[in-house]
Amino acid sequence: GNPVEVRSPDGLIVVQLEAKERPVYRVSYKGQPRILESGLGLILDGAAPLASFLRIESVRQNPFHSEWRPVYGERSVIPDRYNQAEADLVETIPPHRRLTVIVRAYDEGVALRYRINGGPPVAIAGEATEFALPAGTMVWETHGTQSVYRRVPVDELQPNCERPLTVEFPGGGFGAIAEAGMQDYATMLLSGVRRKPGVLAVSLAGPVRLNPPLETPWRVILLAERPGQLLEHNYLLQNLCPPSRIQDTSWIKPGKVLREVTLSTKGAREAVDFAVRRGLRYIEFDAGWYGHEYSDDSDATRVRVDPLRLQKDPAYQGLDLP
Repeated sequence: GNPVEVRSPDGLIVVQLEAKERPVYRVSYKGQPRILESGLGLILDGAAPLASFLRIESVRQNPFHSEWRPVYGERSVIPDRYNQAEADLVETIPPHRRLTVIVRAYDEGVALRYRINGGPPVAIAGEATEFALPAGTMVWETHGTQSVYRRVPVDELQPNCERPLTVEFPGGGFGAIAEAGMQDYATMLLSGVRRKPGVLAVSLAGPVRLNPPLETPWRVILLAERPGQLLEHNYLLQNLCPPSRIQDTSWIKPGKVLREVTLSTKGAREAVDFAVRRGLRYIEFDAGWYGHEYSDDSDATRVRVDPLRLQKDPAYQGLDLP
């Protein structure tokens, strides 16, 4: 049949979803291709992939227009406006398993996720989700927290790249591939696909076992004219996460924080004095005031400075935290 089409409220972003020999999607922004035809689906452990021999059985389309007020942050009001399509896919071969693909088009970008409504427990080994980028696209790759960023052609991306991955499209325009709504699931990393130029695929940091009904995290593509707009639209990731469950937020008072790294009483008092002089509200003690920072045996109800973090200067030893 015809592709399912979802447009952003401002009409500038168009997502098309189609079931060919595998489910695929495409994204354009202001008429320019941003994500070329890319595969969708789940790779299962102990069962055939849910990624081919699928047809679209039914589609529900609905718009959503709302806004909300965060407790703190860069904006007093956050818009939450999108058009959504839920496409129910069914296998054309036995055992006729079912998979729902949910696609949202926002003015800020695109989000998609999978839903399995029922059936036995599911062991997800990976995803068949792809991001096929136009020829000449550059990406800013990084591997591991606080590591170096490198601007490379998409086909030179090393496997298991961190997200969000900032993307520079040929001829102008920027994007970021990210995830949101990550709960009871493995981290999404990004890797190139052999013999498929320009194609990045989701590689999961580990296997996932879930009982239906289940929804996978959102795969998000922010789209913008300028890099700064990616930052200005970062609330899209909050929109795609569940709302806060904290009922009483009166105790949450935003403020700047100073990190104390000596993990000592003397260093802490100096930090407090500095913070008072400079109008900073909070002091944060660096990791390791409660024991070894990477050990599950460390007990954060007790103060015991990690020996690896002890300062050489005796004046900066001993931490009376109260």
